[in-house]
Amino acid sequence: MQWQSRLFALAITLALFAALAVTPASRAVADDDQDESVVGTWIGTATFDTPPGVPPLIEAELASVHRGGIVTGTSGIDHSSQNPFLPPGLVVELSDYFGSWAPIGDSDQIALTFKRLLFAGPNTPSAIYHQLFQGENVGLASIQSVVTLQHTKSGDTLKGPFTFQLTTLDGPVPADMGGTGSGTVSLSRVAIEPLATP
Repeated sequence: MQWQSRLFALAITLALFAALAVTPASRAVADDDQDESVVGTWIGTATFDTPPGVPPLIEAELASVHRGGIVTGTSGIDHSSQNPFLPPGLVVELSDYFGSWAPIGDSDQIALTFKRLLFAGPNTPSAIYHQLFQGENVGLASIQSVVTLQHTKSGDTLKGPFTFQLTTLDGPVPADMGGTGSGTVSLSRVAIEPLATP
């Protein structure tokens, strides 16, 4: 009886291997059902527009564009609540970001919208956010962008303008306190790199 069970299990195993051998293999591609893929991880900078005479605010960006229209990422401005050079409305802690993307028609442009939670930091003005304690969720950041995908000899890039708006739990942060703004983003695709030599 035990011999028959083993023979049966072996027959099923061989049948499965035979079925897998004739099944076409799928290529390991990250496509978005278009000729040119935007899916992948991107690194670069976001440059915020500033008034004349004020140095530009430039911060690092690390974003992942996923299949199905999902965007996630983080940036170098996330923990900036003690930065003395930021407008009052920006003196908050920010979460990582989560959002959506979609191609614009048949062009090489992609529309992005993502959100970030805002948290009170040590220098977050209670006059704007009415926080009760440090670390409290005090609002939401909404960011919109239209970027253009370009293929260059040195690698793929995403570049384009963005806008943002900060909203407290009571309503929008005034524009003169940094509650709205714009800028440009410039990203390069993170490519596979060889192992570093020790």
